Amino acid sequence: QPEIVEGIFREQQLVVLAGAYGAGKSPWLMCLTLALLSGRALFGRAVDRRPVILLDFETADRVYKASMRAQTGYYGLPLPNVPSEAELYLDCAGTEHPLTKRLREAIRDPRPVVRTGLLTEALSRKPNAVVIIDPFEWLYMTDTNSKTSVQEAYHQLRHVLGGYQHAAIVIVLNLRKRDRRTKQAPDLLSDPRAWLEEVSGSLNLLSRCDVRLGMEKGRDEVVILNGVRRGEDCTPLAMSVYYDASGNPAGFVPGSIDPAGVLVALSPEQMQHWARLPECFRFNDVKDVLIPHSSLARLVRTARLMGVLTLVDGVYNKRM
Repeated sequence: QPEIVEGIFREQQLVVLAGAYGAGKSPWLMCLTLALLSGRALFGRAVDRRPVILLDFETADRVYKASMRAQTGYYGLPLPNVPSEAELYLDCAGTEHPLTKRLREAIRDPRPVVRTGLLTEALSRKPNAVVIIDPFEWLYMTDTNSKTSVQEAYHQLRHVLGGYQHAAIVIVLNLRKRDRRTKQAPDLLSDPRAWLEEVSGSLNLLSRCDVRLGMEKGRDEVVILNGVRRGEDCTPLAMSVYYDASGNPAGFVPGSIDPAGVLVALSPEQMQHWARLPECFRFNDVKDVLIPHSSLARLVRTARLMGVLTLVDGVYNKRM
């Protein structure tokens, strides 16, 4: 399926974004929303322009609008056109908002099919939209530790995607507390699979999604986004918090970490290939000479997305 955000997710995929409270999931999703609506690259990743359908159960209306104004101002983008470009169902907005009223009507009904109807109704107007549900369990009132409850919600979401081949769904999952007895927690950058298993709180849900992403704050306020994709590599993303003129966090900008730290996310085979590459090289000069063509293509793409490889006038340059 076509990629919606390069190296992160595609059409027809069910994506889960997991992270602790305060990790920055909601601000990042706002960055994602603006990138989708404008077609602007997301921290160097190509983005396919399309509408957004957001169901937010936690962010106050005034807070969401203030953050949106701050981010659009920083990026020089217009505010989203609601509802032609973006349908924003904000549960914490006033009842006078028609989309908020529609959301509350749906979640008051105990039948999952009624809540699913809200999604299909919105997608019938925007069939290629990215649907964001933040957090996931509030839409279906799901007990994420109950296998039966998770399976029912998962079935409903798959049913929705089955009817709209160009759509994708992103669900947000807040993490349970880490086990204090664990001596050393897995590292999201170098071992995302173990990180997700350690802190997910619901493997029943995570194991069924096509893309499983984690987000956590690292050193120096750098936020790491990394995960696993079904049948594909997932390249990590480093971001730094952006503060507005009043000193309030208003979103993310591309961040940087030590290239040596980024490279730990490469597989052992890719690390061996990376060591064989000269500091500067042309693709055709090294393919099938130092590294097989297909392996080189994957390595170049991954390293470029990770920010440790640049391309200038047909010449690749390693950052370290």
